[in-house]
Amino acid sequence: MPVEIHEVFILCVTGLNAAYDLRKKQILLWPTVVFAAAGVIFNLVRGEGAFFIIYGLIPGVLMAGLSFLSGSAVGLGDAIFIGALGVWTGGKEALLTLLIAFGIQAAVSVLYRILGGRKKELPFIPAVLAAHILLLIL
Repeated sequence: MPVEIHEVFILCVTGLNAAYDLRKKQILLWPTVVFAAAGVIFNLVRGEGAFFIIYGLIPGVLMAGLSFLSGSAVGLGDAIFIGALGVWTGGKEALLTLLIAFGIQAAVSVLYRILGGRKKELPFIPAVLAAHILLLIL
């Protein structure tokens, strides 16, 4: 099954955010907001209802709550990006992407510590990119 053009766009924006997250430990805020707005327009034009879009925001809202409860150990920018991704993909796929990304992040963290790394914050959006690619392949 060929990859649809909007998936290429999602991968490009996620890839840019992943690279920025690796370098600066934050997301590209305004491009992510524009990405979310484009997702709203895209899904309304293709006939998805407002429920699809709102449902897509739920994983980002849950992650924002986790950011608040963890004292910002989980970044709010990551939550914003997950919400924007959910606007494009819908809640079910965004939640699945988030859960897989958490698993990837946990595995990378353990591997990092086993290889002698000191405790530090690891960027999360690269794990989101890997999870989204994994879902596309499967």
